[in-house]
Amino acid sequence: MNHKSHIFISSKDSDFSSKIKEVSADNFRFKKLNKLNTIKREEMQSQDVLLIDISTLPNFDYRVLDGIDSFKILVYDRYSPENISELLPFFDFYISKSIPASELKNKMNKIRELLRYSLNRITHLPGSIDFENYYSKDTSPETALAFLDIDNFKYFCAAKGYAKSEMLLRLVSNIIKKNIFTSTIKSKAMAFNIFLDRFAIVSDRDEITRICSFIYEDFARYKNILFDNNELTRQFYVMQDRIGNIFDIPITTITTAVITRHFESTIELYKNTEDIFRYIKGKGGNLIFSDRRQITNQNPEKGIVLLAVYDQMKCNYLKISLERMGWKVFITNDGITTLKLYNRTRPSIIILDEELPIISYKDIINVLRYELSDNKTIIILLGEIDELINSQYEFSTMNGDLNADRINQKLIGLLSHKMEDNT
Repeated sequence: MNHKSHIFISSKDSDFSSKIKEVSADNFRFKKLNKLNTIKREEMQSQDVLLIDISTLPNFDYRVLDGIDSFKILVYDRYSPENISELLPFFDFYISKSIPASELKNKMNKIRELLRYSLNRITHLPGSIDFENYYSKDTSPETALAFLDIDNFKYFCAAKGYAKSEMLLRLVSNIIKKNIFTSTIKSKAMAFNIFLDRFAIVSDRDEITRICSFIYEDFARYKNILFDNNELTRQFYVMQDRIGNIFDIPITTITTAVITRHFESTIELYKNTEDIFRYIKGKGGNLIFSDRRQITNQNPEKGIVLLAVYDQMKCNYLKISLERMGWKVFITNDGITTLKLYNRTRPSIIILDEELPIISYKDIINVLRYELSDNKTIIILLGEIDELINSQYEFSTMNGDLNADRINQKLIGLLSHKMEDNT
């Protein structure tokens, strides 16, 4: 974009107007509005900025903003009206009048950079295409991502309606911009609205979790805009579907997946993110989950099997059968030792008992998938090969060795098939 965008300002404070004009001179053309009702919507483009100083407009009516596509900034001070929080969703950003000139200039520069993109009409953030281009060109191994997902958004839409849902999206977007455009964030940070109810933040890995924590604090502070006191006290709201069924839906929260790895393609990034969201949504959501896995060149040791089997007889049979085939076998009969042995031995196959004590097999799988480094270890549930093991006890004495060999061949065939599928 070669031409300068405009800043339209509505304020009766001449000092603040002068400060805005001074810090924005490099990037914006300045235009003062004497009255809000003199706004000519056709003059304002989406790359322009509209600042409204509500501290000098005590009877401000947000309806004057209808139909204005420019980037709208709410300016406030300690004399601002008490309902300032109710006005936030109708703006794209908010700043204090007492902000130092240097910090104000920094914010305006970041807003100018944001306006170079094609922005979503509701959230005033770039979309998924801009995110994918940014990720492929402007990120490095030191960059981290945070994906923020609004929990139960479709139920919120059904219960509260389109206008309130748009307000929720604006509010979350507003809070995200406020926390990435602050001077306390030293690294370069950028936000995107990649799907309807999902946002992405790109920043330095040392600062990404701190940004997310601030967003959570701000969102909790402004929930009274979206819910009444009754709903906030009960921590749920009521939704009725088309056929009259009534459901209690938890108060809207945000679930965040922080990715510290660098992927070669956005397809792999999206797949990994969806995998993490399925996991953390299953835990109830409303949390910040940091994916600590790192890409490693250490592959599983071929020929090593970890038997995590509680039944001693089945465990002994599998150990003897696998050692016959030339596998190196490690044995454990509880969940904690399973995880310890995994780290030490790096097996290519784990045979996991569904009845394992102390830590359940599902939790072990989740830990192996999400807490430890990337691996290609195959996990086989004991139930998948239980029929083969039970067959071992049914063969006759006369043909025992022959049947045992036949069963072992089936077992090695199953393991080989699993190994081929994994590659």
